[in-house]
Amino acid sequence: MRLLVTRPAAEAAALADRLRANGHEVMVDPIITIRERPGATLDLEGVTGLLFTSGNGVRAFAAASERRDLPAYTVGDQTARAAREAGFETVESADGNVEALANLVRERRKPEDGKLLHVSGTVTAGDLAGALSTAGYNIDRATLYEAEPSAALADATRAAIAAGDLDGVLLFSPRTARHFAELIGQASLEAEAARMAIWCLSKPVADAAAPLRPQAVYIAPTPTEAALLELIGKKEIGVSATPVEPTVERDGAPARRRSTLPLLAAVTLVIVLAGGIWWANPTLRSMFAGGEDKSTSSDTQSPVPVAAPAADTLTPRLDHLENALDGLAPKSAVGAIDDKVSALAQRLTTLEAAPPAEGTSGPDLTPELQRLSADLAQLSRRVAVLESLARERTDAVRTERTLVLAAAEIRAALASSAPFDAPVALIRSETPDDKALAAPLAVLESHAKAGVASRTELAQQLSALPARFADPEPVAADAGLWDRISARVGGLVRVRRIDDGPGDAAKPAGADRLVADAEADLAAGDLAGAVKRIGTLPDRPAVAAKSWLAAAQARLDCEQAAMALEAEGVRRLSANQPATAP
Repeated sequence: MRLLVTRPAAEAAALADRLRANGHEVMVDPIITIRERPGATLDLEGVTGLLFTSGNGVRAFAAASERRDLPAYTVGDQTARAAREAGFETVESADGNVEALANLVRERRKPEDGKLLHVSGTVTAGDLAGALSTAGYNIDRATLYEAEPSAALADATRAAIAAGDLDGVLLFSPRTARHFAELIGQASLEAEAARMAIWCLSKPVADAAAPLRPQAVYIAPTPTEAALLELIGKKEIGVSATPVEPTVERDGAPARRRSTLPLLAAVTLVIVLAGGIWWANPTLRSMFAGGEDKSTSSDTQSPVPVAAPAADTLTPRLDHLENALDGLAPKSAVGAIDDKVSALAQRLTTLEAAPPAEGTSGPDLTPELQRLSADLAQLSRRVAVLESLARERTDAVRTERTLVLAAAEIRAALASSAPFDAPVALIRSETPDDKALAAPLAVLESHAKAGVASRTELAQQLSALPARFADPEPVAADAGLWDRISARVGGLVRVRRIDDGPGDAAKPAGADRLVADAEADLAAGDLAGAVKRIGTLPDRPAVAAKSWLAAAQARLDCEQAAMALEAEGVRRLSANQPATAP
């Protein structure tokens, strides 16, 4: 199936990889962006345990504190994995929802064991604090991050939904489901989206997605990612997966990708026909038994058995390869193997259609069986090569997709003055020794935790610079009365002159004119031009503009570094795409 993942970038990359490993095509459109909450504080005084209801909470805590000795209790296995990767020494998973986490705490701890801290975002699902407080537990909450909904679906997502290219969408929270429905309505894609199935982590998620009126709604039996992936896998191979009532199958649903059943049937036919011929023909039985068949004359020679790879072992490997190569490589190689197996089946059918006459020993099938054995051995070798190709291609594409998604999240953070340490850390963890990314990553890491001033803030600070240029020189201690009066009057009257010359060598522009020109550059989106102008300020104005120049240069460096990362990721993805099969 071709599926849409809507989770935030950090979770989306790993989930997309797991779906692709199971043979699905995946589009990623994080409609919620996770940002650290400005001014958030973390007080661990008296805390003896941590409660995490999402991987976002784990990452936010890891960015705010170096403490990893406190026991961590997580809502599910994915959050537990994030906690272990962050370095926590003791991690226990409830493998469920908020209620399951509350039950886990009640099983593992007593109220007198000390205060627990729930690390969360500004919006939470369920009432974890209420469930535990009524049982006597002391619960505090640290709101370290916030989830910002996107303003619109990505262009690629809108195009895919409009064209009917998506079989379904995965939704993991009621908030995401509601926002996805809103974005669908905003894009006027209600009719097209109704042809998709939706796969929901829980019943509340499905209820929130009800306005979509989808083709079918499937709910994980337990609210875990593993359970949802298992449900998707069952539906893909035809095992019953009960949808939420009512399930309305609609005409015009997206076509599914080519089924592997013809390939499975062909290989099965080979096995069945071979078995039938073996039982029907004494010569074959003697060949593979390595001795005489008791129902034939004693002078019948037993040919040397021919070793051949078992055909049935190729079936799951070919099935997996077709899934793994779907979207990564041309299917000509797998199709050729499919055709080869079909040809073998036809040859065995021909042999079965010409049984030996009664009383005769039948034709000598040894050469034919030897050829079949050689063909199967060749198929086995080709399958091994294709498996290696699929593994290499999948690993390469996974890293490049993560790079593009994280770089996009960095650029989104740079649109304001928000920090961007989480996506930078993700890129560093995925590409620890990548020399091509070292320079832009170093630039971003130096500003990631605090963020950089937004362009709006820089424009406001720039307009205030001329007032600082007019500050009078300090009056000397031995200055006369007239000098003191002049200095005082000069501080009361400020004139900003911006018509003092074009800035050429004959008539250089003054500080006020340079600032005015820099403001015009910034208004036109040319931050580099504004930085260049302010860098030419003379003497005292240059000192007054030093802090602005540093802030503007930091933003310029980070914007260029983020663009370089994204461009490199796109370039690598393009390089990893196979050429179209002729």
